[in-house]
Amino acid sequence: TTDGTPRFIIELQDYIKYSGDISLISELYPVVKNSIEGALKYWTDDKGYLLHEDNETWMDARDENKNSYSPRGTRANDIQDLWYRQLLAGAYFADNMKDNESSRKWKKIAEKVKKHFAEDFTDAKHSFIADRLDKNEKPEFSVRPNQLFALDLIEDSKMKTNTLKTVWTELVYPWGVATLDKANPNFHPFHLSPDYHKDAAYHNGTIWPWLNGIAMQRMIEAEQIEKAYHLFKNMNEMALTKGVVGGLSENLDAFLHKGQTWPKLTGTYLQAWSNAEQLRIWYQYFLGIRPDMTVSELTLAPRIPSEIKNLEYHFFIGNQMVK
Repeated sequence: TTDGTPRFIIELQDYIKYSGDISLISELYPVVKNSIEGALKYWTDDKGYLLHEDNETWMDARDENKNSYSPRGTRANDIQDLWYRQLLAGAYFADNMKDNESSRKWKKIAEKVKKHFAEDFTDAKHSFIADRLDKNEKPEFSVRPNQLFALDLIEDSKMKTNTLKTVWTELVYPWGVATLDKANPNFHPFHLSPDYHKDAAYHNGTIWPWLNGIAMQRMIEAEQIEKAYHLFKNMNEMALTKGVVGGLSENLDAFLHKGQTWPKLTGTYLQAWSNAEQLRIWYQYFLGIRPDMTVSELTLAPRIPSEIKNLEYHFFIGNQMVK
């Protein structure tokens, strides 16, 4: 998948910031550099966008003829955000390694991507961000949650607000974030149905709890803490009472079947990134713990919901406990 490499580089940066393990920078910097220079050599266009085929994002389901159920080629919005952040993470490592030439180069390309993105992925007719550009550079405006990632690439505050409102209104259910809005003709709310193949619904209507993380993050950034916390609480309740105790599933149906009070859990019943995103949002955004141990800095920016009246917590940063 196209997103695997940038996610690795971005999370490597996070790990180093939280752990202070700067020895890993020199050890893995050749890998970081190769990941960026390889993409620049083989997989970018003249605007700096990272290219990919229809099924090479996380929405990767294909039919028996290998046609994508959710075509997202050749420049998906979330891929461009991940690429942008990979470039900046690479520059962070380059600065640490005193590789000034690479740092300047990668920062310049990141700004190029950001500049073109606002021009190509938004227009006056839509109040949200296009999901992708096709091979002919034509934007496609399906309402999908991927645009939440791409808010990093948008400076227009009105567009950012409208995009968040669109996603939260059209895609967020009490049990999580759907992969496609219900007005789309390809929308399939039930993952397992006799009416269509399960992969036709996989990224075209089913709920993916891992997406709750970026949805809650964007709401907290917009100071909509209570709305984010309502979804957070629902996920905690699900983890404790549904499926695998203490864990979150891969998918849920978007709609309830008759007689249900909670949708059916499907897919993998204990999914790593569903659980990881729930924990990340609590740690990084509700508690607001954001260190950079490479420069001995700790930022605390808590956004505590009104329901929580008293809260004490302690955490490790590097090998030190903070209370």
